[in-house]
Amino acid sequence: MTTDLASQHQLYLEANGDMPGDCWRTALACVLEMPRDDVPHFIHLHADEPDDDFGNGAWFVRSREWVEENRPGWTLRAYEPTFPFWADPGPPPDVPPGMILTGQSPRGDWLHCVVVDWQTGDLVHDPYPDGGGVLSLVDVVALVRKEWIGA
Repeated sequence: MTTDLASQHQLYLEANGDMPGDCWRTALACVLEMPRDDVPHFIHLHADEPDDDFGNGAWFVRSREWVEENRPGWTLRAYEPTFPFWADPGPPPDVPPGMILTGQSPRGDWLHCVVVDWQTGDLVHDPYPDGGGVLSLVDVVALVRKEWIGA
């Protein structure tokens, strides 16, 4: 990941009225190596839509669809947070070095997203300006090629 993108921070820090924090879109932008403001705020835009038949929030489904449209041949998948994520010899060379880790925020009773190293699970970038990472692990979201997962 390029340093300037990895230093991107959230525009919306916590839920403030009708605007939820945007750690997800900021972490996604870092993994995709693009400016945060080029990624829609999916959690805000799709907050009132129902989950899909698999329990995925509409914001995640829309995020995955957007990635598939904007990065042909790639998709997002959520997995158990196990490290190293890729078995030996590691990921193919075009895989981003970071993954999105979701966990309990240290600032309140909500989830927070950070970017972690695929091999160690170590924090690479926290979109929250003061950092702090996460207190617990919920899942990791990886950018993967559709051909690898038979999609």
